[in-house]
Amino acid sequence: MTHLLEVKGLKTHFFTEEGVVRAVDGVSYHVSRGEVLGIVGESGSGKSVSSLSTMRLIPEPPGRIVAGEILFSSKGGPPKDLVRASEREMQSIRGDRIAMIFQDPMTSLNPYLRISRQLTEVLELHKNMKGSEARARGIEMLTSVGIPDPSRRFDDYPHQLSGGMRQRVMIAMALLCDPELLIADEPTTALDVTIQAQILELIAERRDLSKVGVVLITHDLGVVARLADRVAVMYAGRIVEQGPAQRIFEDPRHPYTVGLARSIPRLDDDRSRRLVPIQGMPPSLSKLPSGCPFRPRCKNALPACAESFPAERVVARGDETRADASRDPAIGVGDHVVFCHEEDKDKVQAS
Repeated sequence: MTHLLEVKGLKTHFFTEEGVVRAVDGVSYHVSRGEVLGIVGESGSGKSVSSLSTMRLIPEPPGRIVAGEILFSSKGGPPKDLVRASEREMQSIRGDRIAMIFQDPMTSLNPYLRISRQLTEVLELHKNMKGSEARARGIEMLTSVGIPDPSRRFDDYPHQLSGGMRQRVMIAMALLCDPELLIADEPTTALDVTIQAQILELIAERRDLSKVGVVLITHDLGVVARLADRVAVMYAGRIVEQGPAQRIFEDPRHPYTVGLARSIPRLDDDRSRRLVPIQGMPPSLSKLPSGCPFRPRCKNALPACAESFPAERVVARGDETRADASRDPAIGVGDHVVFCHEEDKDKVQAS
């Protein structure tokens, strides 16, 4: 099966005076057409750097993709490794085949340019639209994302719009050229719940109507539970667990995923239940502990956890794998995978 996007062993490091910061350290995941992959984790876990690596927007220096592949299959064609693509090739892909909704619309939108110029510039570059044609398309997109009175707002500056409206402009800009892959980096941060719901509905509509693949980056598990088909949990630059969203939420297997689930409130919980925080702090990415990076915060850590990062282990097979899974050790599309020495822990407890 050819995926729309397949990331294999991606490593993005930053070379600083304090040492090498391993922001992304061997990440692998895939996204299919019409699928939403949610990437979750604490701040500093490498979620945003992994998305910027896909867009080839890592500042060089100090950053650099040091290993791995980012395979993108545009329009059903053969996969192209974006790591090895030229800057000219990436300019033709960014904003057209792959679009990104950035985390902070106020800093992502140019405060000196009207919204009209920032929207039509994308159309001029990728679709050769100019003048009234580009203006009509831009107003059409503002209408589709729910901007009130779009014809008048089209010529406003970013500071004249509310935070929710600026985020909608970012979404309109990302969707102008009907991309095949949409990367949404914290698209609902700092927005009220009503606007959050509307923005998530917009993304879901584009997924359903255009079969766009979506990488949804967030620390909000509620957002992921609502929208994502599959989930990848990141910690200290690595993926520690991934699989179908329902399985991740119903049966989390990595201690970090369990900790995240326990630390957020639930509407169906008894009010007397106290939230359980994850003890400790995430490690410095320039001074990672040996073995599993979560080990210093894990109550179930074993000696093996200090020796090596655990290999991937399938804890539940998905329906998409081959019938004879015992003869096919490859990780299937719907498999629930965990990177933990849990199996060793079970052996210790049994003995």
